[in-house]
Amino acid sequence: MFLKYGINQHNELIHIDYAPRGKTTLLCPYCGGDLLAKKGDVNIHHFAHEGKTCKAANRPDDHLALPAFDRFDLHLSSKDYATLQQFYFEPDSLNKRQIKRLGDLGLAYRSKFAEGYYLTYKGKVPFGDLPLAQFDKFQTPLIEARHSELERDALLAEAYSSGDLAIKRADVRIYRAQWQRVLSMRLYFLQVETPAVADLYKIGVTSRPIEARLHEIEADLMPRIGSVRLHVIGLWEHYGNLEWYFKFRYHAYQRPIGLLTEYFAFEEIKPVLNDLQALPEKELSPMEQAILVGKPPELGQV
Repeated sequence: MFLKYGINQHNELIHIDYAPRGKTTLLCPYCGGDLLAKKGDVNIHHFAHEGKTCKAANRPDDHLALPAFDRFDLHLSSKDYATLQQFYFEPDSLNKRQIKRLGDLGLAYRSKFAEGYYLTYKGKVPFGDLPLAQFDKFQTPLIEARHSELERDALLAEAYSSGDLAIKRADVRIYRAQWQRVLSMRLYFLQVETPAVADLYKIGVTSRPIEARLHEIEADLMPRIGSVRLHVIGLWEHYGNLEWYFKFRYHAYQRPIGLLTEYFAFEEIKPVLNDLQALPEKELSPMEQAILVGKPPELGQV
């Protein structure tokens, strides 16, 4: 899997964003091996071992991924995904067995109020059809459920003195760090005024004052499209989980500027603003509050 955290001399987890490219003084959270920071333009930024990658860090990429965070196919099989697509584009073309299969997967339901079958919230996700507020309500329980699974695995390893206890504990710690990072971010939406491109908008997240981020954006755009004026349309605290889904939902309107993919040119901005402005002030659950302040899990010495 892409390792995004290393351990410093104080036993703190350090995200790849805060490590310089190349050789680091950080160690693998699993095996203690020396790490290199890989920060190129092709793969996502990640740490790699200087020597052979340890077994724990060589697991599938989705093992510690936050559910529905940066991919939205719901890990459906190719057959199930094709059936869902068929239902989405031609709902009357499916037979009863296929409809039942979608229902068993939680992707479709039969309405009590109108004849026929319809997509559930879950079924709408792979097509970006779920509004932002509804997507947040869909995703949050999944994140909490995955955390509970990892915590249960660590507790069982502890109870049975399993040889992989250290790995299970590290899994929980890294997952919580990812979750904390997302909760600490605020989602922002900007209008970009420039002579070169009309009606340009930007989505993004930041944990710093927005003014600092605006200066960086101006510096990024200057060599590419010249001077710009940035207008903050909105800020949404604790919604760092929505940036990737926003990009997916509105991908048809993306207007990349070089390698920068978070810019958009919309035919009509009002529906997009309505989607964003429908986000309520986020009320964090007790678990999310504990994650946000960095409270350690109750798993012994983690």
